[in-house]
Amino acid sequence: MTQVVAAGNWSYAVVVADRRFTVDGQLVDEADDERNKLLIVATPTTRLAVAFCGLARLGSFHTEAWLGQLLFEALNRGRYTPDLDWMCVRATEDFARLPSARATTSRLDPKCLWVLLAGFVSEREGAVPVYANFSNPIPSPTGIRAGPFHVEVNGPMRPADRVVQRGFAMAFGAVLVERSHVDSLREIVDSDQPPSVAVGAAIRTVAAARRTTQGRSLVGTRCGSAVVWLDRDRQPEGSYYGPRGASRHYMPTLVTRQGVISDVVVERPSARRTSPNADCPCGSGHPFRRCHGARSSSVRGVPPSKQS
Repeated sequence: MTQVVAAGNWSYAVVVADRRFTVDGQLVDEADDERNKLLIVATPTTRLAVAFCGLARLGSFHTEAWLGQLLFEALNRGRYTPDLDWMCVRATEDFARLPSARATTSRLDPKCLWVLLAGFVSEREGAVPVYANFSNPIPSPTGIRAGPFHVEVNGPMRPADRVVQRGFAMAFGAVLVERSHVDSLREIVDSDQPPSVAVGAAIRTVAAARRTTQGRSLVGTRCGSAVVWLDRDRQPEGSYYGPRGASRHYMPTLVTRQGVISDVVVERPSARRTSPNADCPCGSGHPFRRCHGARSSSVRGVPPSKQS
């Protein structure tokens, strides 16, 4: 399974997920996986932090790679904003072709998948917050089975709603989280505290879920976070948190209008300034000014051959 916690306001959106995986119907916890069931979508009109819960791998099928490609195609169809209705149709067709797997429990279909998209899309009145749940579970008399994919969108909110509806916070996945943790996270984003404070509260929420009797087996000890900002000139960011609280910057799988890029490592800023014409430290092959030094993250980490 996986525990996912998300929060955001009119400035930024934060998503945190642990590293417990469902592979071929069995739970595993892979210490060497840095991508952590998280993706970032970054285009001129869209900024989304994406996390998924449930199926991670089934035979040769890898949800992360599949989801990244699905989002990329949906972006092209939607002119850089994902076409969610098309995603539902395509995902339902793709999952119908997956092989069967032995259930982890008698009540949960191993093909169940929940996907959260939290961030911003651009509308006529400017960029606004959007939170969408894209999933295929359907309750049945015998438990939860995988059915057709459907989507639920919360937002966009009107600019006039800023006064009465500033923040958003939620938790879903392996364990039902105590409401007080979500309320505390909501207070943080309502008061416009920095994203790092919201990430810390989200990680504590995951830890609290893990302390429950059920959570010890379902929620992993390592977490990853993704942060996206309303301001598209601010680069999205990811971080990794181990059992002892150590962290480092990294980029989850990145989906842009040019393609899908995995394993993009982002080092912490150093005192020495990188020359604009020097190769970017992330290894993309771009000059720094066209990659991590660029004003828009829609070109971050994209190989030169894929530039438009």
